[in-house]
Amino acid sequence: MSQARALAQRGETAAAAAAYRQTFGGSIPPNSAALEYFQTLAGAPGGLAQAQEGLRSLAARKPGDTNV
Repeated sequence: MSQARALAQRGETAAAAAAYRQTFGGSIPPNSAALEYFQTLAGAPGGLAQAQEGLRSLAARKPGDTNV
């Protein structure tokens, strides 16, 4: 995840999203990393709709979390 974070911090959102997907083995990220992943994905070209859906799903799983 450190590589994905570094890419995201440099503004390389597409590469960062790909690095996150590789880290999670193509699966839905765990709740502990989901917000970070979906925020990055939202900034990647073509990633906004998927990020919005992922954030809606995350909010449903964590209804009391005001960070989502």
